[in-house]
Amino acid sequence: MKLVIAEKPSVAMSIARVIGADEKSDGYCSGNGYIVTWCVGHLISAAEPETYDSRYKEWSLDTLPMLPQPFRLKVSDDTKSQFEIVKKLMERDDVSELICATDAGREGELIFRLVYNVVGCTKPFERLWISSMEEKTITEGFSNLKPGTEYDNLFKAAFTRLRADWYVGMNFSRLFSGLYRNNLPVGRVQTAVTNLVVKRQLEIDNFKPVPYFVLEADCGDFIAKSDKFDTKEAAEEIRNICNGKSGVIAELDEQQHKDNPPTLFDLTTFQREANKTFGYTAQQVLDVAQSLYEKGLLTYPRTDSKYLTEDMQFSTEKLIDDLLQSNLVAPEIQQYYDKEKKSMQRCIDGSKVSDHHAIIPTETLLKKDMSDLTTTERNCLNLVIYRLLAASYEPCVYNETTVKLVIAEKEFIVKGKKLVNSGYRTIIDFVGREKNKDSNKDSSIPSTVTQNKIYDNIKVSITEHKTAPPKPYNDDSLLSAMENAGRQTDNEDYKSILKECKGIGTPATRAGIIEKLIKTKYIEREKKVFVPTNKAIALITVVPEEVKSVDMTAQWEQQLDLISKGELSDTDFMNNLFDYISSVVQSSKQSAGTVNTDMFKPKYDVIGVCPRCGKNVLNYPKTYSCESGKGGCGFVVFKNNKWWKEKKKTLSPSMIGKFLKDGKVKVKGLYSAKKDKKYDATVAMVDTGKYINFELIF
Repeated sequence: MKLVIAEKPSVAMSIARVIGADEKSDGYCSGNGYIVTWCVGHLISAAEPETYDSRYKEWSLDTLPMLPQPFRLKVSDDTKSQFEIVKKLMERDDVSELICATDAGREGELIFRLVYNVVGCTKPFERLWISSMEEKTITEGFSNLKPGTEYDNLFKAAFTRLRADWYVGMNFSRLFSGLYRNNLPVGRVQTAVTNLVVKRQLEIDNFKPVPYFVLEADCGDFIAKSDKFDTKEAAEEIRNICNGKSGVIAELDEQQHKDNPPTLFDLTTFQREANKTFGYTAQQVLDVAQSLYEKGLLTYPRTDSKYLTEDMQFSTEKLIDDLLQSNLVAPEIQQYYDKEKKSMQRCIDGSKVSDHHAIIPTETLLKKDMSDLTTTERNCLNLVIYRLLAASYEPCVYNETTVKLVIAEKEFIVKGKKLVNSGYRTIIDFVGREKNKDSNKDSSIPSTVTQNKIYDNIKVSITEHKTAPPKPYNDDSLLSAMENAGRQTDNEDYKSILKECKGIGTPATRAGIIEKLIKTKYIEREKKVFVPTNKAIALITVVPEEVKSVDMTAQWEQQLDLISKGELSDTDFMNNLFDYISSVVQSSKQSAGTVNTDMFKPKYDVIGVCPRCGKNVLNYPKTYSCESGKGGCGFVVFKNNKWWKEKKKTLSPSMIGKFLKDGKVKVKGLYSAKKDKKYDATVAMVDTGKYINFELIF
């Protein structure tokens, strides 16, 4: 018997169905000489510090640096039952060989190997390396299994990354939490991302708008504009010279441009596009993409590639033809799409495909009933379908005309754009029609505008403008900043490394990192944009540059790549890391007596414990609200509460504190409008689930 170990139950079921393991049991399927089971993600995790030494149970500066060895693992509590099933299957006498069928990549390799090693299994295993859950792909994958030993170095790199992040997180989180007497999680990637959001907010807060002025010359056929003026006086001087005068078309230049189709989706561009088009968060898109993958409708979503391999060209061309004949594509696009203009040239480049090719629909999609898909799933699926059609279509062609108008020797410019052939744009704009309704808008220069034409009595006016601050990050732009993290460093070598490894985090982890920063109160979502908390700003102020910089990831990725190629020892990597951690810990502890712990005090006072979710209720300027904020439990009491205004009583912080603790408060001096007098009574706070009300208890 061969034991196949997948990463998730749904993937295991798809594999089992293809290879004929049809008999279902508790935690596995069997049949046709195979047993198929699954890991439910990570069955194995890093052990807690106290398993090395009881002293590590308490967070103390005295126990730092904390560098216990050898590195210990544990069976995850949440999935212990499934681990026991996998372990028993591995140890069965009739199982002679294993097949690693976890996701094809560094982390997938780690998931399988940790289970294999913790069980102490020594049976030989092969590796299934596939990029979609289609029946054809699975069948081909089982016909081309590779020896597991070919991926030994990939596992070393993955295990090194796991250990390194554990040591950095454990030491630096305890170090800065202890120094500043606050819960301050620190991590290689999450702190670097926190730094991005903090830096952007500081740029916004410190931004001082600078006024500038532009002249507009209205010729009737068009309005041409001058360069910017720093002062209104300078603009007025030129306006006075030009206003009412004649002008001549000194230059009329027309150039044709081609706007090439976009590449196919990798996960990050998929998340960004879904955020721009539908407002979905990065995590929502990842969850939906994974769901569609497990249903066999999309290829593997956790990919960093935007291209397909050469051997996929024929099947993908057929897939496009089939999609155009199905009800998955709108009739308008079916009629618009000219198959003679289809080109796979920009979609195919095997040299740019690492573990997985770009995200595209599968052939299964054509046979699947879509009625059970959610709106979010259908929207995301449409993005992928239309992206494939657009990426394989002809460029958008337009003519751009530049007109130079000269009035009293002063130049004014206007540019016009005339669409020649919308090409791929008609296709890609279809999904986000409202968002893109003006993308092909004609702004061409009228044909009456000709070289040397003279316009008389031109009206010249002044328009005032101000420079704008940078925009706060949203899911789209923060994902882009993480992917293009090389722009955050001045080190040219690191720029190159971060470009090659495609930034900090991975396509699969970036959404989780963002959600973790929200959970740990480093960033908050406000109307779809991210703002840092006071806690985050304080953290970035105190941690050393190398801890919050993207440079650390650049160094690591460079070395992990060498480990995966067998060109660097993982032992050397870890020893260098231990030296670095020790250095930071020692230097920070030496300055412990000079730190300012007040900087981490909450911006708003804590009033009590939220009765809905257990988090803090804070004293905001206009409300007493749960710190969970928008998207949280929704507990909020307005200070200008109508009930209390009628009683002519101020709802004080101490009263709210008592309400939160006991549910009721005895209040003196309540006003009765009916009797026009004051009285004492006990007031109860009543939570309807939606609103917080108050009522008298007599």
